[in-house]
Amino acid sequence: MSFRSDLPFYSPTGVYPALTRKIVELATPSLVLKQLLIDLPLDQGASVDIPREKGSRVAYLIETPEGGEIVVDTTPYEKVTVTPVKYALADYISREMLEDVNPIVPIVETKIRRLARRFATTIEKKILDAIDANAGTIITATGKSLFYTGSEVTLAGTLGQYDIINAIKAIKQNNLIPEYLLVSPTREADIEKLPHFSSALNYGSNVNMTGALGTIYGLTVLTSPIIPDNSAYVVSVGKNASSSWEPLGFLVWKRPLSVETEYDKSTQRHIIYLSVRFSPVITSSGAIAKISM
Repeated sequence: MSFRSDLPFYSPTGVYPALTRKIVELATPSLVLKQLLIDLPLDQGASVDIPREKGSRVAYLIETPEGGEIVVDTTPYEKVTVTPVKYALADYISREMLEDVNPIVPIVETKIRRLARRFATTIEKKILDAIDANAGTIITATGKSLFYTGSEVTLAGTLGQYDIINAIKAIKQNNLIPEYLLVSPTREADIEKLPHFSSALNYGSNVNMTGALGTIYGLTVLTSPIIPDNSAYVVSVGKNASSSWEPLGFLVWKRPLSVETEYDKSTQRHIIYLSVRFSPVITSSGAIAKISM
């Protein structure tokens, strides 16, 4: 993404007029995991209490005789207190750099792109940490798959067909509908090597429907280098069998991305300050099945 031709990349005071928007535009395509959580702005106070249901997920109406007293059964809830955390970083461009580098656009562009990447990876890493810490089910990977010959083949240290199926089963047992498979580029390569997801021989049409990986067993595959090679995740973000909604969690924002600039005459530097306050929270641990390798 390049600068708009109708905007200067720096003003006489060293301030790029659309710097915040530029960094957000550059960072947004890198946000893979953010789509799993719901944005929740925090307008007042330093923290927010979010209720979540606890106890058994299986509930039925109680058979009641004619004229009998109806039993009161209140669903227990607990509250999760979320306090957004501040993350910040600064960078600078020296006056000499502006004077000596020709053309100037690449150096300014590089600085801004680097800040944008840091902004994106910080959000993604904190979301991943929350998902990992709140996984309701943990499955040890076997690397096992059923090949065309009818034989079970185990590829040690890889993500196998059975591992994905077992994680899907764990989510469904919580009366939720699995929607996403989260993998690292290495685990994505494991899947791409399996014939099940590149051939129509077994299923009549490709299980891998679109794109480089697309969907597998109805799961949309999300790949991010933030995800470690020793883990993969199957998650639901709200769908369940009763068509009611159970969100995976929220991304609580106290301060959106804020970019400030100044010119320090003592060092002759154009300084860029970037800060943000947010915190992810998982409210449905039953919606996460972690595959550990």
